[in-house]
Amino acid sequence: MRGYWQNQPRSYSSGGGRRRLTLGVKILLITNALVYLIQQYSGYQFTALMGVTPTKVLQDLSVYQLFTYMFLHGGFFHILINMFVLWMFCSEFEKTLCSKRFFKYYFVSGIAGGIFTFMFQQNSSFPTIG
Repeated sequence: MRGYWQNQPRSYSSGGGRRRLTLGVKILLITNALVYLIQQYSGYQFTALMGVTPTKVLQDLSVYQLFTYMFLHGGFFHILINMFVLWMFCSEFEKTLCSKRFFKYYFVSGIAGGIFTFMFQQNSSFPTIG
């Protein structure tokens, strides 16, 4: 019987069937929450500065916006749903890839989304948030 149990796939959940957060997901949850609080107390100026605004990327060379927009949210339910999905799916994904590759995938995907927003809405003067 011992060999049977050793060959079974390992469960990634901790005791009691609870999901265990990985380090990368914890970092992203905390970062998103902190940026959301800053965004709420700073008002629209912060969102306009950090969201992808294609005309600013072109005119002011605000290339950093292709990265920073990922951490902005349009309200409490927006961040709640995004962080719930991050918690539900990304810990398992990070365990499969490893933290370094997970972060690379997360940021390359986010930056690619910012680039596509820029490419398809070049005349927009409104910020896009992630």
